[in-house]
Amino acid sequence: MGSSFLSESGFDEIFQKSSSKRILKTTMESLKEQPTIAVARSTEDGALALGPQREFVIQKYLRGMFDKPGVNSTGIADHPDFSSLVYEDRTINQYVSTLFIDIKGSTRLSLIYDLNFIYKFKNAVLQACIEIVRSFDGYVHRLMGDALMAFFGSKNMDKEQAALDSINCSLMCKLTLEKAIKPWLEKQKGFDVTTFGFRIGCNFGDDHEVLWANYGFGDLGEVSPTGLPVDLAAKLQGLANKNEIMIGQGIIDFIRWPEEYSSFKTKTRNGQEEVIPYILPNYTKNDGTKLNYTMRLLGYESCLEYLPIDPEIKSNLNGSKFIGNSSITFKCYIEHSNEDLQEYISATKFLEKDLNLIFKVTAVSASRLKFPLSVTFKKKNHGPDVPQDQLSEDIDPQTIKLDKKNPFSTCEINRETSYRGLHTMACEIRDTEGQLIYRNKIAVLIK
Repeated sequence: MGSSFLSESGFDEIFQKSSSKRILKTTMESLKEQPTIAVARSTEDGALALGPQREFVIQKYLRGMFDKPGVNSTGIADHPDFSSLVYEDRTINQYVSTLFIDIKGSTRLSLIYDLNFIYKFKNAVLQACIEIVRSFDGYVHRLMGDALMAFFGSKNMDKEQAALDSINCSLMCKLTLEKAIKPWLEKQKGFDVTTFGFRIGCNFGDDHEVLWANYGFGDLGEVSPTGLPVDLAAKLQGLANKNEIMIGQGIIDFIRWPEEYSSFKTKTRNGQEEVIPYILPNYTKNDGTKLNYTMRLLGYESCLEYLPIDPEIKSNLNGSKFIGNSSITFKCYIEHSNEDLQEYISATKFLEKDLNLIFKVTAVSASRLKFPLSVTFKKKNHGPDVPQDQLSEDIDPQTIKLDKKNPFSTCEINRETSYRGLHTMACEIRDTEGQLIYRNKIAVLIK
């Protein structure tokens, strides 16, 4: 399937195989013998259930793209940190980033199609969502009709990474909707694709805000988290409009999410546009004050510009500023004390402070590029920790003349990781005639 899962034909393949009840039990040893699958986790009995929809193929594509090794084979409500709570009379305080995905418009299917088609379609959509969640190390907690609830984070994972994974997962779910599911629906007779979509809510709760416990009677129960940030993730999903991703104050404040990559929800009242900054209803706390829990819409188009996705997809986004060129690469590397370089894939991990980064442009000399090239780097910092005089994109631009050298022509600049949050380095390249031939952006996240 490869990257084609982000296409109408890719979703059709999932749809065609979604109704089969055949389950293949494969041992871990036999999986290791398959070169196309690397195993990161296993079920308790050391076996994996491989459905006919080739469930790990989506993961193989996404996890490779986002620099995550192996596959995530956890099942429903199968978070390993809390499995013992089913048999123990205790609770655990542990952070979580919560994601709610709700499918909108599927009720209309019942008016047009037979039950078998409806089942196959809903199941295919949920299968795609499940695999996207697992691609970002998420744990699918529950399927609720047309909705999915998932958790990100574990005792062995940095909190920042869990929050980032939930945001990237949200973005890829919407991208799959736009590039695969909607085009497929447009070919189905009698269905108005404008009535179908997702609503997504995403929020983070820290250790002191989330309590994990078993509800019910042992095996006749469910291990779930309790806490305001978890409850409000569901509220955020409900307040999102169709095809919107709503993020809450918990995740915004924790990772210092930039305003540039989000916006306030608005509604029109009496002909005037009104900003809705807080989750509604705006609950009253014990001291009589309002909760005033901030919410913002995640900036889908602006975020996709820095994500490490297919250049062709980037260039076709509405209003995209991306300009790809097969003869040019723009990459970021972490320079370690032993002088080894480790590539940093844009927006995939949080880095420690005080690391040296190298941003490098490589151009193929034996190409149609018109040398010398003019390479301009522009950094942009975000967040409350950044000094005011370091916030503008135009403070420290650097332009380098790139002459033709065989077999490759390269140039680079060095920067350090200094301020918590998301920061970007943009690259624009013009040829000797002044024509803009390349534009891309790398996002770096700092703890």
